[in-house]
Amino acid sequence: MEDHETWDPKLPNDYEKRLHMSMKPDNFLETKKDLYNMFRKGILFQKGEVWFSLGSDGERIEVVSARMFSYKNRWSHRWRSVRESRFRKVAEMLDISNLNIQIKITIQSLSPGINYRVFLVFKFCGLSKSGAKQMYVNLKYKKGSENLHAYFATWRDDEWMTIELCRYTSHVEDTNFEVLLESFSRCYCGRRAVYIEGIEFQAIDDVSLKVLLGSISRFLRCFRVLHHMFMRCCYDNIRVQVKQFPDKCEVVCKRSGNYEEGEKVYIMLISKEYLLEKEIILYRIL
Repeated sequence: MEDHETWDPKLPNDYEKRLHMSMKPDNFLETKKDLYNMFRKGILFQKGEVWFSLGSDGERIEVVSARMFSYKNRWSHRWRSVRESRFRKVAEMLDISNLNIQIKITIQSLSPGINYRVFLVFKFCGLSKSGAKQMYVNLKYKKGSENLHAYFATWRDDEWMTIELCRYTSHVEDTNFEVLLESFSRCYCGRRAVYIEGIEFQAIDDVSLKVLLGSISRFLRCFRVLHHMFMRCCYDNIRVQVKQFPDKCEVVCKRSGNYEEGEKVYIMLISKEYLLEKEIILYRIL
């Protein structure tokens, strides 16, 4: 019961469907914690060409393998096994100034109505991670009729690089995504080949909601602290002049108001009205 209450909310809503589609047997997963740890590490499905995992903040991450892309220059690429990749094979592009990679894929696993950030995942052959977190690459690509540029790629801890191509919303369960990768800048990237691992879809709605809820929670904590400080200040600095107040009551707080001369204010206390002039008095029953 405790395992279910703790770990079930952290699992994807469609985790049973993903397990059914995955290449991993689920008979060894005895607890929801096991399931969660498996999704954190990531699983392959759709014949090993799609990778699904959960990020550190619970965001959904899906990567589509480069084997699902089309390559217009037939002799410009070859398939390589790279130890650090999530897939069995990645595409090695020999001429980075003439990629001509057509990405036209039907995605069946994205959740409808969720916003995604779309990244290209790649790394240059023989290039080690530097101290800088980003590298200028000037990737040219097309999305529909638009000619676009993505200038800076970001290093990841696993030596791969990512560069954001666009934001994307899936409106139906089976949806198409299209983009044409044209070239990297040889001026900044050199003449080395590049490994293309795939396209990564990273959900952003769940994370935004968590950030919002976290902000609200911090605000409420600050409000409670300030409210306590205000009431303590009022209690410690009582200076009230009252012509008449109820029997068996103690004046504990006063707040001055900007009232016109002769204006009268009513305050309800234990179902009785007490008429006061020019001041709001709070009482505590003894």
